[in-house]
Amino acid sequence: MLPTPTQFRRDNQKTAEKYLGLGAQAARKAGMPCATLCVTDNQPYTAIVKIAHSKKNDLIVMRASSRKPLSLRLFESETRKVLGRSNIPLLIFH
Repeated sequence: MLPTPTQFRRDNQKTAEKYLGLGAQAARKAGMPCATLCVTDNQPYTAIVKIAHSKKNDLIVMRASSRKPLSLRLFESETRKVLGRSNIPLLIFH
């Protein structure tokens, strides 16, 4: 049976908080300041750019999840949309 939309959002929020917590913990262990935020939006790139600018971030970090070459991933992804709509440097990791 499929989860309800509410269950789906709640489960995704819990998963996001888990992984964001792990990343923040690793950053702090390395002596780096780190703040995390989980936001849901129908257009993720819009939320990413809007929040990065409102928080005055100096870097946006995104994961490349596809196994395709980077040049192909950039042209069909949220990453490309963020890159085209923000003047904040973008670090892509695989």
